[in-house]
Amino acid sequence: MNSPRVLAPSAIEALEKGKLRDPRTPGLLVEVLPSGKKVWKYERRVARAGKLVRLSFGLFPAHSIAEARKWAADLNRHVERGEDPRDTYRKDQLRTRMTVAEAHEIYIRAVREGRATRARRINKPRTIADKLEIYRRDIAAKLGKKLIHKVSERDLIDLVLKKGATARVRANRLAAELKTFFGWASSLRGLEVGLEQDPSSRLGDLYFPENPRKRKLSLQEIEWFLKDVAEEPRDFRRGMLLCLLTAARISEVVHARRDEICDGVWTIPASRSKNSSPHRIALGHLVQIGFALAISFTISPARRCSECGSRKCRSDGLRTYSDSSLTIRYWRLSSGMIWH
Repeated sequence: MNSPRVLAPSAIEALEKGKLRDPRTPGLLVEVLPSGKKVWKYERRVARAGKLVRLSFGLFPAHSIAEARKWAADLNRHVERGEDPRDTYRKDQLRTRMTVAEAHEIYIRAVREGRATRARRINKPRTIADKLEIYRRDIAAKLGKKLIHKVSERDLIDLVLKKGATARVRANRLAAELKTFFGWASSLRGLEVGLEQDPSSRLGDLYFPENPRKRKLSLQEIEWFLKDVAEEPRDFRRGMLLCLLTAARISEVVHARRDEICDGVWTIPASRSKNSSPHRIALGHLVQIGFALAISFTISPARRCSECGSRKCRSDGLRTYSDSSLTIRYWRLSSGMIWH
């Protein structure tokens, strides 16, 4: 029985026709072309699928035996997993031609599905809207058509500094969103984009000082508020006062449930709080009475609109309550606006 020929430079140089396979590396071979040149090739069937993969690497001796073996070893890892390395190559080619705009579409899809962060948390509609607005306003025009693999740290720094010259708060929000977007694209969560390096990793150093936000009403503003509330119908009046006395967000008060209040403490669940963490508010005696009245105000269905017959028609300023959830629409007659 003849032993397989060893793949060595002398054996390749002595080859005049046909093929010489490497006994050490499955699929790797040298083939003599009609011109007499010798080319590295790969021929092997994909595990389980049985599909034959044929690829060429380059000429010998321009590519050494060690280089050819390394190339074939990478292909073998795919083939032995049942993957066609040609599909992987095509995907890699698409990634290298991907623009920032295309990558951002994939990112937003991941955001909507809760795959953009380690927390695996689905973002709220307002958060998604803010991300889209930052991209549309500050990123798309400058970087949208640029290949994402060609975006440098300098590109991002210039973008943030330019915004910071006129709007410091927006510049900070822009830097934070760039870090989130490019951090995702360079992580395992963003393999569809496949950035090898994160150009945004140092953007946090560009923080612009902001003036602290004043989250309180003056006595004059409270007086104006109470005077306006006094003119509202009773059910609206109760809802508005609850917002004032709890200092909670409108959406949190609007969707408050009876079972969230226990022993004078209202626990806003993580699914409704802005930071996605449970938020507890101690309620005073009057606030507890206000919640009890608001939640139990109307258990029966809302009356129908006198014009169209709908139970939810806004033209009649209708409100609908249920046994377990509170819905308050803020009706401002002067502007015709409904807050809900």
